[in-house]
Amino acid sequence: MRYFILTFVSAICLLVACTSKGGKRQATHEVSPKPFIFNMNLLYTDAENYVSFPIWFDDSVIRSAHISKISREMIGSSVNDDNSISETPHEIRDYYFNVAGFIDSMIVRYFFDDEFIGKVNVVFTSAPDYFGFANSQQWMILNAVSASPDVTLDPLFKRHLKGKQSNKSISYMEIGNSNHLHCMLTKKYWGPLSVDSIVHPSKADLIVHGTMRKPFKKYSVLNTVNEQNVQQFTYFKNSFSPETITRDEYPFLMERTFQYMKNGICNGFIDSTFSKKNFLATTKTHFEFGENFFPIKVTKTRENAGSSKVIVGLEKFQYYTYD
Repeated sequence: MRYFILTFVSAICLLVACTSKGGKRQATHEVSPKPFIFNMNLLYTDAENYVSFPIWFDDSVIRSAHISKISREMIGSSVNDDNSISETPHEIRDYYFNVAGFIDSMIVRYFFDDEFIGKVNVVFTSAPDYFGFANSQQWMILNAVSASPDVTLDPLFKRHLKGKQSNKSISYMEIGNSNHLHCMLTKKYWGPLSVDSIVHPSKADLIVHGTMRKPFKKYSVLNTVNEQNVQQFTYFKNSFSPETITRDEYPFLMERTFQYMKNGICNGFIDSTFSKKNFLATTKTHFEFGENFFPIKVTKTRENAGSSKVIVGLEKFQYYTYD
């Protein structure tokens, strides 16, 4: 297996939306999203925690590029005195792909003060089905000689078993507790009374309109008709490429707007946070590209209402091929 690091190529950052008189976004030019290695409706969202749905990357792009592994260094928000980001990762995720472009396994390594503290191995025993679900096994390995006894490893990963399925819905049971994930497959049954009568959700359950591969709405219930922690997704017509994601977690409202270049490749997104309609902060996530428009560096910059800017995150990607 030949290893290569994709070299840096400058990418022009363009906004794809502006505000019209009515307050709605209008495209500054016609955008026709192109296939992209990242599934942007899933990567950089809470969908990364749902490891039974390993569909964070576009399998057709992975397959055509003969990619066998992606290594992702997550450097987080360790900011130096000069406002630069520490180059020491706190987490490294290695994704291993088969020749069909699907993830075979994932290894997540955790670090604290430059010291390895543990890892999580996830092996997928089946390819993702039409809805994105794959059977998996998981192991957690701790470093027994960690220098700090106060450091604990508590991954947020959730694994599920496939449950009841009909033409209306499909349910998954979370391993380790009785919580469920319910996907309402048909728009006809997205109303609160239909959801309640079909899947009988508890407050701890997650409801998805659509599928985990293409969600239109995610939320949990307070009661039969009231919702909480609502996420809503909008997409380009006949596409899996997202335009916006909004997340309502009272008293905060987060709005994510995706940016696309003229060639149809997503080159980042902007997250804006509001409280009671008052602007609080903006975080801009920007991709720097290598060959084939594969991101090799992801930079997050935050700007608050007082206009101060600070780098809050950095990620680096390396790509390996079968060739």
